[in-house]
Amino acid sequence: MEININVGTYDGKLLGFSLNDQFSSNNTLYSFPASTSLIKAIYQNGRYLFIGGSEELVKVYDVRRRVELTLLEQHNGTISQIAGHSNFLFTSAEDGKVNLWRNKQWAILNTFQCGNPVICIAIHESGKIMACATKDQKLHLYNLMNLKRIALKKFHFNIDKIHFISKENEIQYLLFQSDRKCYIVDCDTNKVAHTIDLTVQITDSILNQESLILSDANGIIYMIKLTVENQVQSKIIVKFIAHQKRIKQLQLFDLNDQTYLASISSDGDIKIWDCLLYANEQYDDIDLKNKLKPIYIIRTNQRLTCFCVSIVQKRENEENQQQIQVQKPSVLPIAKQIKKQLINKKPKQFHQKVQTQKIQKNIQKKKSNL
Repeated sequence: MEININVGTYDGKLLGFSLNDQFSSNNTLYSFPASTSLIKAIYQNGRYLFIGGSEELVKVYDVRRRVELTLLEQHNGTISQIAGHSNFLFTSAEDGKVNLWRNKQWAILNTFQCGNPVICIAIHESGKIMACATKDQKLHLYNLMNLKRIALKKFHFNIDKIHFISKENEIQYLLFQSDRKCYIVDCDTNKVAHTIDLTVQITDSILNQESLILSDANGIIYMIKLTVENQVQSKIIVKFIAHQKRIKQLQLFDLNDQTYLASISSDGDIKIWDCLLYANEQYDDIDLKNKLKPIYIIRTNQRLTCFCVSIVQKRENEENQQQIQVQKPSVLPIAKQIKKQLINKKPKQFHQKVQTQKIQKNIQKKKSNL
């Protein structure tokens, strides 16, 4: 198994790296200018990689063959986010639209009109609900089964990112990342049930089961435990310095039955962290400062903007073997057929020569008799 990391930069470059499952070595897959301006959104679904930015279009790449497949050109504004579920793709932009696409066919199925620039979108794990936040501090909820809007709510704060908090496939709370705070809103009362306040701007957030992972502009990562049974409560479990500059994005990925955290910062570093969920059991102090070290670092020396991590199986050797197995039986019969044709032609040519010689002899005999 391999870990593929695709990274977008401020100047429009697309970087691709691969790591082995032991985190012992990395290989640069590609590095090329994929856009004329910054890459703001990136998403991968299987072999397909999607990138978008201020070019107002989404480029689709086949990572396995390393070729550009097509362009999705239905937006008239900067692409703000790319998300997916199953075989469907969602793209949002500053033109106030969210487009729904079907993978492989790249056909647009529906356009959700939000009216104002879309900041972020979130798809529920069931694939039935989509939440969309716009610049006018409004939240739009859509039913993806009938493609209709089911709720519209205005808040007193900006929404940078949306998370669903569900229990038994029922949405109980919505968690909003907003500037320096995180708001947890009760879906029954539509009121703020709990607030997590940091002194620095929050740059990204990840909700994993009952744990919330936050990053800030000073390069610090926070591990927060959430309890939402009777009353919503939060507690910071671990806090440590991960980067020297602003953290741009976080992502969790599973490998060999273990969860890892990847982070990128504006200084160009990609770091992978191990066992963050159990870091509080290894240290007594909540503020770890520089005690926790990453298990792997990739230094790109680029201004990174976004990234995505995927786990892939090694297919190169298998594909080469399949090509050899397919080519050999297809070439050999053709060679045999050519040989047979050449062999069969020889006696025909010899027989024709014998017949011509007999005819010539008969003509000479007739001439001599005359």
